[in-house]
Amino acid sequence: MVTNKRLKFWARQIEIAHIIVSILVIASVIAVFVSEKFKVIPALFIIFVFLVQQIYGLCPLTRLENILLRLSGVDVKKRNFMPRFYKKYFHIKIPEWLAEFAMLLFFVLAIVVLTRYFCGC
Repeated sequence: MVTNKRLKFWARQIEIAHIIVSILVIASVIAVFVSEKFKVIPALFIIFVFLVQQIYGLCPLTRLENILLRLSGVDVKKRNFMPRFYKKYFHIKIPEWLAEFAMLLFFVLAIVVLTRYFCGC
C-alpha cells in the first residue's frame, strides 16, 4: 500500500521537475532575445510547452502532481503550477489567468521569432 508520505515524496519530485521546466522556459525566452545563433531551438521549446499545455488543458506534470497531492490528503486549491509555486516559495499571490497569459505571450514571441528567422523579415 502506498503511504501519504510516499505520495508526497513523488509529488515533490514532480514539483522539482516542474521547476526545471519553468527555468528552461524562462531561459528560452532570454535566449530568444540574446542569442543570434540559437533562436530557433528555444523558440521551438516554448511552442512545444505551450502546445502541450493547450492540448491537455493543463500541463501533464501539474495534473500528476495535483493527483498525488489529493491522494495524500492535501487540499489543492490552485489548479496551475505557477500560482501555487509563487505562493508557496515567495508568498506572492498571482492569479491563474496571469500565468496562462504569460505563457501565451511567450508563445506569440516564439512565433514572431520563428517567422522572422525563416522569412528573413
